[in-house]
Amino acid sequence: MSRSVRWLIYGIGGAVILVGSFFATLALIDAGNASLPEDARRGVPVRITLDPKACAAGLVAGLPCEKPYRGSYDPASNGWTIVGQPKGSEQELTRTDINAPNEPGGITIWGMTAKFDRSGKLSRESAAIGRVEYDDGKSWLSRLLP
Repeated sequence: MSRSVRWLIYGIGGAVILVGSFFATLALIDAGNASLPEDARRGVPVRITLDPKACAAGLVAGLPCEKPYRGSYDPASNGWTIVGQPKGSEQELTRTDINAPNEPGGITIWGMTAKFDRSGKLSRESAAIGRVEYDDGKSWLSRLLP
């Protein structure tokens, strides 16, 4: 076997090991940490931001999109308590609804049911309508590194 072919094989093998170890490390990190939907199901507070385009298209059941909402889930009642400002009001109101899909990522925002995934994408009937994130503003990476 020529020397250049041997170095090519070593290079490809090294690259496969490097890429494989990278993805294995990500899987280990992910396995040890709960996801956003799982954390929310345990009652960790979240911030919900609706996309202005979804509001303009009428995809969010008439909810205002100017300011984010804050929410928390109560596992005992399957209830989401959401705090935010309704249209035409300067006051924050609190509302609790118990009609959310009873699964990780299921949420109800003032009666409107939706789902969010691990990345925080909020959707309703497969249309993207906004984002959900930890209310403290920390990303998954900053939660991993104290």
